[in-house]
Amino acid sequence: MAEDARLEIDIELFGGPEDGRTIKVPAQRDGVPMLPRWEFPQLPKERNREKLKAALAASPVIVYERPAEPTRGRWKYVYAGTRARS
Repeated sequence: MAEDARLEIDIELFGGPEDGRTIKVPAQRDGVPMLPRWEFPQLPKERNREKLKAALAASPVIVYERPAEPTRGRWKYVYAGTRARS
């Protein structure tokens, strides 16, 4: 593998609104995910464009945290709750 090649691994989100979702994240050479937390906005279900903009701006951020060790060889980030947008 080239020195500048990026390593990505699959992680599973456990618990919360994204339970069971698998996503790719950057990892170190030893296979440990680089980010100890994974955060993204909770998408509102609003369909009206004007209301959607306001709802998205006010929606919380979902937080998942990496455990100290993988579970059965797979990293499962555990739901840690939500936080307000800053």
